[in-house]
Amino acid sequence: MSGLITNNNAYDLSLIDIVSVVFNKDGKAISAAQTLLKNVAAFREMSFSISFPKNISLVKEETPAPKISPFTRDLTLGAKGDDVLQLERFLKDQGYFTNEPDTYFGIATRDAIIKYQKQVGISPAAGYFGGKTRADINALAAKPASVALNPNQADPIKTEVYVEGIR
Repeated sequence: MSGLITNNNAYDLSLIDIVSVVFNKDGKAISAAQTLLKNVAAFREMSFSISFPKNISLVKEETPAPKISPFTRDLTLGAKGDDVLQLERFLKDQGYFTNEPDTYFGIATRDAIIKYQKQVGISPAAGYFGGKTRADINALAAKPASVALNPNQADPIKTEVYVEGIR
């Protein structure tokens, strides 16, 4: 985020604190960042820039849920197969899996499943791809017009900037 601050005062500001908060489509604050500007003279402008962490995306449109084939078996540590590859691709598309998808259900896959289970409210969130998680993902795949929301997807319309000048 970048912008221009104008000191409309008849006195210099020794410090301007700029805080920006980004919200998701549900109105939940998902990120915040801050920058400071020093010595902004009276009736002068100064540009600023605020960087946000890489774990949010500033996109206006939601992305459709990925098309996947229904899962038919439970998966856990050590499982191998094309269904593991498909599961990892799904988890990667949703932002839960950071490795390159392969056909082996390892620790990274288990950890991604735990994140997914916690996010959608599946309990226990143990990283086991069993009946509850399989049914949840299969139901998502069965809705061709559905939209999968990434909880870190920001709504640029819901970004707020707070500015405080110190004399």
